[in-house]
Amino acid sequence: MISCKVLDVLQAVERIEKRCLELFGRDYCFSVIPNVNGDICGHYPRHIVFLEYESSEKEKDTFQSTVQVNKLQDLIHRSKMARCRGRFVCPVILFKGKHICRSATLAGWGELYGRSGYNYLFSGGADDTWASTEDVTEEDFVLRSGDTHLFDKVRGYDIKLLQYLSVKYICDLMVENKKVKFGMNVTSS
Repeated sequence: MISCKVLDVLQAVERIEKRCLELFGRDYCFSVIPNVNGDICGHYPRHIVFLEYESSEKEKDTFQSTVQVNKLQDLIHRSKMARCRGRFVCPVILFKGKHICRSATLAGWGELYGRSGYNYLFSGGADDTWASTEDVTEEDFVLRSGDTHLFDKVRGYDIKLLQYLSVKYICDLMVENKKVKFGMNVTSS
């Protein structure tokens, strides 16, 4: 049973989210990527807004989406393992038709292999995050060693997401050094 206090908080969050979507709708045409219960990423809001273009009053009734939300969701789902804490490249500001995105540092081997093992164990061995729609030839498979195969695969999905979002430049604004936790270097973002 949900307590009254928790219910009040949930209702307040819903009101705030609704208001934010209304404010975005004043100036932009946008799509929403659902992230209810943090299914895509627990660090991001429940509704991830993808600003598509600035709109005038006339355009609001004739919205033509510039992205395929299902394809974007799939790319996000597959690429999030490539970055720290399951975060992913996410457009947050639209300026003169170009997106400014936020993301996180690329995951190191410890986080990548640790999280993929954890996901595999707790999915009952049925985690399809790495399932690919592309056929990998036997020659390709032999060329890739076991250690680099996972790295190549998730980084490849991250690159596909960057390309889908038309990211041209990457600026690293990280000012911290790596942290050491339990004797292992971890990324800080």
